[in-house]
Amino acid sequence: MSRGGVERVIEDAISRWGTRFITIAELLIVVLLAVLIAFTIAVSFWDLSKVVAQGPTAEFQYLVNDILLLVVFVELMRSFIEAYRRGREVIIVAIAEVAAIVVFREVVVAVITRSPMDVLVISAASLAMAGVLWIVTKKIVV
Repeated sequence: MSRGGVERVIEDAISRWGTRFITIAELLIVVLLAVLIAFTIAVSFWDLSKVVAQGPTAEFQYLVNDILLLVVFVELMRSFIEAYRRGREVIIVAIAEVAAIVVFREVVVAVITRSPMDVLVISAASLAMAGVLWIVTKKIVV
């Protein structure tokens, strides 16, 4: 076997093992996200029971945080599943979409806590994230 043939065999083996490793890592991430979603749902019901028992206090803010965190986890899972179905190039757009949802979550939390400086900073981050999302969807991924 020539030197080029040996290199080709090594490259193919590395490529196969790399693909298997990435697939296993993605599957592990989806399973862990499912566990996190289940845990977040359980914590949300726990917080909901406290809000119902004690009335709308600081526990309400925790409940809103739990629900928004659940949205982030579900979006992450959807993104990984979509990237697996459509190809790994889509993961860039998926991560940008998840980042936009995280920024939106922070905007809602800042509005609830009524901190003017936080709202200003998070609003600037929202504009920056909108720009990044536009660049990624229109200019990078075709």
